[in-house]
Amino acid sequence: MEELQGHNVCQFQTATNQRASGQIAICDAFWPYEKTSKDEATQDLASYVAQIQQMGSRSCVASSFTLADENLANALFQRGVPIQQVERGFLLGCARKYATLLNSKSDALIVSSSHFQDMIEESGELQMSEDH
Repeated sequence: MEELQGHNVCQFQTATNQRASGQIAICDAFWPYEKTSKDEATQDLASYVAQIQQMGSRSCVASSFTLADENLANALFQRGVPIQQVERGFLLGCARKYATLLNSKSDALIVSSSHFQDMIEESGELQMSEDH
């Protein structure tokens, strides 16, 4: 490890004790990928979750953003589902709910973001332009 660090291939930080873990970082010259810091990834996740929370504030949704909803948003983020696909899924789900409300004279509203899961997947399979 010292030889690699000496040749600027990597940097390492030893653990403070046997219960802690050390860290190894490959130097940029030897790492062909773009590095994302933990803070940036956390901020991206927080922004992603906040956007999904905002999508759930439509009139046909009668739910506060629960831990289950946050877990769904985290799972979508981890899978790399684009936020545009999530939004289309929410729009598709709301359009269907509004049609149901109008046709059946029902007043039952959507109570969880998990209601939109299938529509999010379906919207990823739809072939449509951004203008649509």
